[in-house]
Amino acid sequence: MAMGVPVLFHEESAFTSEAMHFGISFAELQECGMYHTAEQANDMANAALQDPKLARQWSLNQRSF
Repeated sequence: MAMGVPVLFHEESAFTSEAMHFGISFAELQECGMYHTAEQANDMANAALQDPKLARQWSLNQRSF
């Protein structure tokens, strides 16, 4: 994230927990690359590969972290 590379992260990860501790909502995290299942992560990664604008948006949304 620090290098501007969009990162997908699980909803039960330490990253999610820490972000929520600092006031970032579950909905906001979903817009930043959070996933629920491995299948969803795979779908999201494929979507980002198909549409670089989506990957760029995740990267921009993750800057707040």
